[in-house]
Amino acid sequence: MTGWARRRGVERGLGVARVRTAAWLAAAGALALTLAVALSASAEEKAATGRFRTELSQCRARGGRPAHGPFGERYCRIRYPDAGRACTDSSQCLGGCVWGDDMWAHPPAQVVGACQSENVTYGCYFTVLKGRAVDPRCAD
Repeated sequence: MTGWARRRGVERGLGVARVRTAAWLAAAGALALTLAVALSASAEEKAATGRFRTELSQCRARGGRPAHGPFGERYCRIRYPDAGRACTDSSQCLGGCVWGDDMWAHPPAQVVGACQSENVTYGCYFTVLKGRAVDPRCAD
């Protein structure tokens, strides 16, 4: 009998086979437990999936389509039919009237903007109200 077997109380013959079988059973049990934990969704995950499906159906009902922002956030992208039309006030557009693509630009006293193309606009722009570029903002 080797020192290893003696230290673990393994007898000659079937003892080594029993240790190997026990090791295989323990490994199989650990694997089964790991798979069960990995495959089972928590209540939070199920609720989030349900919320996303609801949001998705509501988005499509409004004529939108799901999209991801620059940092991976989900939102409903709705394209406006008056996109790009010339405007001098946000009240003339379904979305808003925007001007410029540079926050540091100095707008003239009177500007003609363009109607937003979508409900979410990324980048830097001014909002146009009564022919004036106001409220510079940048959105990522």
